[in-house]
Amino acid sequence: MLTLTGWRIGYVCGHRNLIAAMLKIHQYTIICAPILGQIAALESLRIGLEEKDFMIESYNQRRQLMVTGLREIGLPCREPLGSFYAFPSIAHTGLGSGRPFVW
Repeated sequence: MLTLTGWRIGYVCGHRNLIAAMLKIHQYTIICAPILGQIAALESLRIGLEEKDFMIESYNQRRQLMVTGLREIGLPCREPLGSFYAFPSIAHTGLGSGRPFVW
């Protein structure tokens, strides 16, 4: 099945009247999957099987490229087995995720 990458949840800030009007629509879109998402998922099932192997190989190549690149610049990184997200260790740099990097 094709993945629907890029479909995200968001938020909005605005004038009270605008938010009230938007809420009228929003309350009906959170009850179930949005219709556009349903249509995209249906199309993915319809044509996605033909693309599945290509996408798996494409994601695998990208994962390998990222992990290899991180390792080559000296950042130890385990190869993720269930996704394409890579989390290198920065422990030996003296930096941490809570400290800002200063040039």
